[in-house]
Amino acid sequence: MRKSRFAALATRDGGRKRSDAVQAAESQLATMEGDYIAEADRLIAQLNVLSGAAQPDVEAIYRVAATLRGLGGAFGYVLVSDIAGSLCDLAERLGAAGQVDPPALLAHAQSLSLLHHRRVKGTGGDGEAQLCEGLARLVARWPAATLP
Repeated sequence: MRKSRFAALATRDGGRKRSDAVQAAESQLATMEGDYIAEADRLIAQLNVLSGAAQPDVEAIYRVAATLRGLGGAFGYVLVSDIAGSLCDLAERLGAAGQVDPPALLAHAQSLSLLHHRRVKGTGGDGEAQLCEGLARLVARWPAATLP
């Protein structure tokens, strides 16, 4: 049986060795990390302002936290991504309940500030695990949002 044109192209050697492509991608990510740090600075500052407002906008907080969650994961800032995800969960729960919990929102935003300022990559240590557990307890005070 004759190979399709796509099968022939897919099995043909490309323009780079795999190791060279991986090295180029890692180099590009390292270059882009400065852009991530600047964008994370901006997003975290925005979360602190939104969370510290007299009447926090949980929808806006969710949108900013969701963006930060994706960025953190892409650059190896797992804890930043996890806490931003926790903040998304909290915002969903609060939105479903029609409530706000300024101290819980602010605790998340300030935790993000701390971890980002310290440039904590990966999952951190025991102190960071305890921080995440405390934030999870704040989120658990509100019932999980249910889909209609």
